Amino acid sequence: MRAGCHRLVLWGSAVQKLALVLTLFGIAILPPAWAQPAATVTSEVQRDRAEMLAYLLKEARPEQVLNSRKRCASGVAQDATDRSRVIGWTALPDAADQCPTVLLRQARDGLLLGLYRDLLVELSGQSAGHEQLPAAIGGAVMRGANQVPIGNQRAAAVTAALALDAGFTVAYQKGERMNAGMPPLAALRPIADRCLRQQESDLGLCYATGYTLGARAVSGQPLASL
Repeated sequence: MRAGCHRLVLWGSAVQKLALVLTLFGIAILPPAWAQPAATVTSEVQRDRAEMLAYLLKEARPEQVLNSRKRCASGVAQDATDRSRVIGWTALPDAADQCPTVLLRQARDGLLLGLYRDLLVELSGQSAGHEQLPAAIGGAVMRGANQVPIGNQRAAAVTAALALDAGFTVAYQKGERMNAGMPPLAALRPIADRCLRQQESDLGLCYATGYTLGARAVSGQPLASL
């Protein structure tokens, strides 16, 4: 099978896997136990969080956006949000809303692959082949692996949050659009929550969720629940 055809099979299997999980295990689309009940989130807080997302998407400096994405891909964005709320600052959106928005901003700026260039340089000292790294991550996690080869007999660990980032990146770079078989945002969001908290053990599911969020971005559909 040619490489291009192999990648198409992987992309298709990612979406099929996500749809199958959601169909067979309805519990996967329920809000996580720690989620704040909607009734306790005032309209003012919701407005503040929506304004923060708009700021990230349109006004934040590129370096601010990149730092936010690094926190997302490292799986620490929700921890930062939780800490800010403990001290009374409630305007920071949940990672499941914030991280797809940051990815969309980087996509519009043409900077999606920069994270993977930096990652490859950090791990191997060179950037050659970084354009293929997100798809390689997808291929690895869809086969059940938690590492991806990076050359010179070395491999990089893949986490749940990074798998989601890679899925979004692949879908957006490919120009994938939503289709009838892809799940809605309400089904994606709790899975994204778990992935971005590093609490989802199925890395393929995280990749598929990111891929579907990327397709939503290409199709101009909402990425946040606010």
